[in-house]
Amino acid sequence: MIRSLKDNILQFLTSGRIKDIHNEAAMDEIVRLIILNITYSTASILIISMGTNKMRTGTVNSGLLLLIIGFLIFINLLLLRTELPFIVGGLIIISLYGAFCGIQVFTENKLDGFDGLWIYSYPLISIFTLGLPWGLVPALLLLFAVAMTAVVPGISYFPYSTDQIIRICQVYLFVTALTMVYEGVKRIKDRWVKHITNDLKTAMQKAEQSNLAKSNFLSRMSHEMRTPMNAIIGMSMIAKSADDKEKIEYCFTKINEASAHLLGVINDILDMSKIEAGKFELSYSEFNFRQMIDRTANMMTFRINEKKQSFNILLDPHTPPNITSDEQRLAQVLTNLLSNAVKFTPEEGNITLSVDVTESGYKNCTLKIAVTDTGIGVSNDQKERLFSSFEQADGSIARKYGGTGLGLSISKNIVELMDGKIWVESEPGKGSAFIFEISVPSDFSDKLTPNPEDN
Repeated sequence: MIRSLKDNILQFLTSGRIKDIHNEAAMDEIVRLIILNITYSTASILIISMGTNKMRTGTVNSGLLLLIIGFLIFINLLLLRTELPFIVGGLIIISLYGAFCGIQVFTENKLDGFDGLWIYSYPLISIFTLGLPWGLVPALLLLFAVAMTAVVPGISYFPYSTDQIIRICQVYLFVTALTMVYEGVKRIKDRWVKHITNDLKTAMQKAEQSNLAKSNFLSRMSHEMRTPMNAIIGMSMIAKSADDKEKIEYCFTKINEASAHLLGVINDILDMSKIEAGKFELSYSEFNFRQMIDRTANMMTFRINEKKQSFNILLDPHTPPNITSDEQRLAQVLTNLLSNAVKFTPEEGNITLSVDVTESGYKNCTLKIAVTDTGIGVSNDQKERLFSSFEQADGSIARKYGGTGLGLSISKNIVELMDGKIWVESEPGKGSAFIFEISVPSDFSDKLTPNPEDN
């Protein structure tokens, strides 16, 4: 009941244009409409009272004109409640109010004391009603008309001296300038508030998306962890009750595979928790780069052969034999990229691991490492989410191919900790190329010869 009464009062004071006081975006418009309604209602009542008083004292023509102007202002307030654009109704009202101010100047000679407030209030009300720059036009027109009384004799019923006209113009311009400064500051404030509001909305949307991604991630984790655990428990029970040696060996093989998968999931979760806590660190040492490439590739050989895929290693002949970096983390990035390539490339597809030296100095070089496949590819929309934490390019991918959705995010963080960059070049159905560049201290004392290898 009380809320309904408040809404009705608000609707009345804003000419029926605002119905909901909880609309924060329209708060400035609500305040403006309330002030305008109160101001013009009060002005129309005062003008009507002045007209009535003049008619009682015998100044019928002047009093009748004020009555007409007062009633027209009040009627135009009612027009604001229609579908008529606000700028049209506001222009009509401010023109009527300007006519009243002109009458006070040209026929009444009332510029001293309280009577002078009518004309001096005109720029304030005009700009407040119509805003900038439109509100400035009626205000300057009235100023021009007043200034012309000093140049063209006979415009005003009462002659004004040059000093009076200058005083009127000075005060008028001062009020106009103050009003313009107020409106200008208000506009800057509005833009700032809008910018802050948009930033807050964007942050909230990102937070909501992050929470949703984490919720989806947890649901995937329950599947990724429960599946190998069930396999381990089930195969253990079968092996315990089996007498056949081959069956027992088969169970142990599956237990080993499920354990390795579960360990990988746990490692991904632990790495991601370290990254989010800002405690993920690298450990640098010198190592043989080619041997690290070979070890990482050999780890993928079984899965590659299982899907009958073709795998090639292309090594730049200028690749240094030894580099200084975090061997374990660099191998982790390559393992993640190769694992994704094997997973998303169909049987008998092609996978290539290439290493190029893009920049070379005496003690440093920049390595460009790419894992290219002929898999399902990635769309432009999916690329934006591909390296985000807890996300995969498409929710259906997790259901079809499995995976935690953490590998690429962890890889991105590792590469960036190495002061490198990682990106993807891909088209749906045409495969993908995951590429990263890192600058590393290197030893060229024993250059490798070209040795492309098929595994």
